Parts: sequence; structure tokens; C-alpha cells
Amino acid sequence: MKSIIYILLAAILSSMALTSCPKSASKQNQVIQLQCVEQANQESLNQSCSIIKQRLSDYGIKDYDVSVNTNQNMLEVTLSQDVDCNEILPLLTSKGEIEFFETYNRSDVIKLLSSDSKLISLLIVPQNNNDASISPATLGFCNEPNIATVDSCLATHNFEDIKFAWSKTSKSDEIYSLYLLKTPAAINKSLVSKTAVRQSKQFYNELLITFNKEGSLIFQNISKSNLNKPLAIVIDNKVYSAPIVRSEIKGGNCAITGNFTLNELNVLKALINNQSLPITFKVLK
Repeated sequence: MKSIIYILLAAILSSMALTSCPKSASKQNQVIQLQCVEQANQESLNQSCSIIKQRLSDYGIKDYDVSVNTNQNMLEVTLSQDVDCNEILPLLTSKGEIEFFETYNRSDVIKLLSSDSKLISLLIVPQNNNDASISPATLGFCNEPNIATVDSCLATHNFEDIKFAWSKTSKSDEIYSLYLLKTPAAINKSLVSKTAVRQSKQFYNELLITFNKEGSLIFQNISKSNLNKPLAIVIDNKVYSAPIVRSEIKGGNCAITGNFTLNELNVLKALINNQSLPITFKVLK
């Protein structure tokens, strides 16, 4: 009988000891599977794995792992639970290309499209070409549900030297701007030396871009030949900014400003400072 009591007491004491000990805080990691949309070889997968690692590090994430699953033609990214996956998703899937384009004036191009009644009906085309609040490089505006239809209409026109590109952000009520870009791009990523983020409490945050020696000279010449005209800054086929060139720009530096959060600019910095992905991925989970 005594032995039974001793056993019960030992069990109770053991239970109390376990209850009083703090539980280990084991956070469950997030695993994101990136499926390659085309059949990729081992070299391309390994290269993409390395680039994504560099991007995550450049952004400031320390606790992560990226591995290659060759048999499934995918990458697996493991992140801690406190990382906002939606916030850093571009680091995993975006190509990371940056280009600078000279632009066309809306009044010159609208004449070539005026007979396309369907296209014109879908776009809000500015009638006042002297409105300083509207970029002369903007063909028109469109709400998001109609963008795909506008793209289909534009695809029927054979303009070899015009690239139509949408703005990254909407003006208001999900209305996006459609820009008129001269092809090919005047400057690409190979001419960019580095980028950095400058935080401002009084004004917009900025992404500072520094060109290499060759890029600095090209940028200076482009700014000189495009005085009082917009120069479009395009990242992954989206127009992030199209400032009017007011003077010849020397020194090889420029800045992207706008209503961007600090996190968004840090994502751009990490994309531009590292190589572009050689293959395309989509998120499975």
C-alpha cells in the first residue's frame, strides 16, 4: 500500500515539475515551394537558388534556407514564422530587371490608334495636352479589370519601336497609366553599379541609383537629348517613375521617388543589386 502511495506522490511531483518548467518556444517555419514554369537544368536551378539567397540577405532576412529539388523542378524556401511572405514575395519570383526608356508623346501616337474604337472606348485619353499633372508619355488610363483587354487590342497593332507599359501603382480607384516607351531600352541593368535606400521623415523615401562609368556617360547623353521630356524607369516591365528631365544629369546618379513604403524600396534595392533570375517561378504554396 505504501509503495502505491509513493508511486502516486512521485507521479504528482513529476507532473508539477513539468508544469512549472517553461515550454520551449518552437516556432513553426514557413515553407514556400517555387515551381519553375519551364523545364530547367541543374545549373539554372542552382544559380536561381544562389540569387534568391543573396536577395534575402540583402533585404535583411537572416533566418532562411533555400534548397533545390531537381526531381520536382522547383526550389523550396524556408522562412521563420515572423517573416511576412507577401512582403518579400518579389524577391522569390521577380526577374529583377531595371531599364530606362526614352518616351513618345501621346499626341503623336494617338493618331495611329484613333481608328481602333474598342481600344479608345476602354481608355481614358487625356484631351488637354497642356495639363502638367499628366505625363505626356501617358497614352491614357484604364481600370484594372480592363487591362487585359487593352493589351489584347494593342497586340493587334504592329509597332516595332513602341513598347506599351503599365504603371506599377494606380493613380486612384485602381486606375493605371499606360506609358509609351521607345524601344530598345536606353539603359539596362548591366550599366547600374549599385542602389541604396534613403529614408526621409519629411519627404518621400528614395531609391538612389548609381551607374557605372559607361552607364554614367550614357545617362548624361540621354538626359541631354531628352530635355523637358519624360524618361521612364521600368522594373520588370512596370513603370515605377517617369520624371521630366529638366537639365543634363552628370555624375551618374538618379533617384526613384514616389509613394513607396520603405519595405517596397528595400525589395527593389535587393532585386537590382543582385543578378536577374535566369528562369521563371510561380508559387505553389
